[in-house]
Amino acid sequence: MKFKRTFLAIIAFVTFAIASSSSLIAYEAKSIDQQKVLLSTGTDQERIDALLYFADEKDKSQIPAIIEVLKDTDSPDVASQAAITLGRIGEKGDSTTALKDKILFDENPEVVYSCILGLFNIHKKDEEVDPTAKEALSFAYKNKSKDAFVADILEKLKAKFAIEESS
Repeated sequence: MKFKRTFLAIIAFVTFAIASSSSLIAYEAKSIDQQKVLLSTGTDQERIDALLYFADEKDKSQIPAIIEVLKDTDSPDVASQAAITLGRIGEKGDSTTALKDKILFDENPEVVYSCILGLFNIHKKDEEVDPTAKEALSFAYKNKSKDAFVADILEKLKAKFAIEESS
């Protein structure tokens, strides 16, 4: 009886491990061209997988497409992953502006939090954050701090980036 329970537990664990890693395996098995197509036309999960792929590759050539996803998606999960992907790629300029715009106009705390993380990752090595990012973080501090997670990360970033409470 004990052997049977142990065996069933091992089978359940292996099944869970395989199911949990299936999206990771799926995105690695696709070509970059397939990932590009999925980024713009896939299901939410396929878009997230493509975003994970481009984040891992730090593919700067996909920034315009990722920004379009961030702007146009109705899915908070996809928008959050797009923001995180922009942060992981770490390119200033259009990425910073897109993240700022999303912070200004999105009401979903998860998306705002992801955009703040994206800005942090883009600027974490900088002595001073650029004016666009600083404006976004100041706006978030003033207008988006009702969510405990957003407020927490903004408090942590306040000193590093000299975030002003009113802007």
